[in-house]
Amino acid sequence: MKAIILNGPPRSGKDSAALAIDNALLAWNLTAIHEKFSLPNKLAFAAIMGVRLDSDFNCDHYEAHKNDKIAEFGVSFRQWQIDFSERFMKQCYGDSIFGRLLCSRIARHQDNPNLIVLVSDCGFQVEADTLYQSNMFTDILVIRTARNGTSFEGDSRSYVRLERGTEVDLENNGSLKQWRNRVITQTHDWLNRSNGPRRQGTEAVARALAASHEMKEQNNGK
Repeated sequence: MKAIILNGPPRSGKDSAALAIDNALLAWNLTAIHEKFSLPNKLAFAAIMGVRLDSDFNCDHYEAHKNDKIAEFGVSFRQWQIDFSERFMKQCYGDSIFGRLLCSRIARHQDNPNLIVLVSDCGFQVEADTLYQSNMFTDILVIRTARNGTSFEGDSRSYVRLERGTEVDLENNGSLKQWRNRVITQTHDWLNRSNGPRRQGTEAVARALAASHEMKEQNNGK
């Protein structure tokens, strides 16, 4: 298996990058699953509030109003997730708990050695370390996202490093199309260097961009 990890501050383009990469892998006929370290947080909140997660692991309207106070808790959705993560899960089960849980979920797919795992919300070094030290992956790509006006200021998360693998720093200061093109090109180049199936460069990237654009139009039409 291989893993692609997206790492960056809030609003730096991780979700749009994940969607572009997911569509590109589909266009290249590669099998992939989308995961998040924070999935247990979101599942717990959804169960407590009696709501559902969508296909992108978003919790109804709460994702769009992360900083709005929730009457039942007296804190925002963002703060609730921080409290659940830092004051409960990590305090009771260790800093690496979300990495260990993710590895446990991924282990269910070990019968598919060609699987690519796309993780769109890495924010702690211990998460990246736990994934690397699991020895489940033949190669890992970390894409660190940056965008003018965004930072980790006031956030417990940060940029991460790999002991071994590929690390790429990408700036998201142009159009959405330019951003999709950047992340798809980096993913394509990494896969070809990583002993994966060979794809013709510009043609494969163009096909993936077209698929990403088509998916965006379908989502806008819903």
